Amino acid sequence: MNKIIMILTLSSLFNLAMAEDAKDSIAKKQPDNELTVLGVMIGKTTLNEVKDKFKSKEIYHEGDAGASLYAICLKASNGATIAFESGEMGGAEHVVNAISVNSPQAPYILSKICEKSSAIKGKITLHKTSLGMSPDIVKRLTGKPSKQTADTIEYRYELQNTISTLTIEFKNSMSTQFTATKVETN
Repeated sequence: MNKIIMILTLSSLFNLAMAEDAKDSIAKKQPDNELTVLGVMIGKTTLNEVKDKFKSKEIYHEGDAGASLYAICLKASNGATIAFESGEMGGAEHVVNAISVNSPQAPYILSKICEKSSAIKGKITLHKTSLGMSPDIVKRLTGKPSKQTADTIEYRYELQNTISTLTIEFKNSMSTQFTATKVETN
């Protein structure tokens, strides 16, 4: 009996957390152009297409099943990195389901795999944001966020079976990292 109550309690907490996230969601599909960086579209482009486009050496892989990660990380001459990631939800084709852009002050978690690339030039933007922006400028360009803390702004879009998020992290009032993800939940 205690196990059943515990399972129901955990289930209720999970559903409450999901409802809390949904409450803060923007109830619309995020446009594809807001999920595109350097011509790579989250949910459409595969890692093999990224590899060919940027003449990358290889696709990094670690883990298996639900903990599986496939990634290509490129490093600009100024030390900024951009990582294209695919996990279990990316399927056998390894469709990109996350893109992370990182300043030299906030290195990519797997920076050891980043290859130098001359293909990354100029400012990298995603959903009108770029590295070095203040929180006020980000909000002026992208609207009211779903969540905000002292060092993070998050936009969460949810419509039917698609959830996409844009998370922007700040240090000293300047954006140092932004990450976009998209998940189909059907």
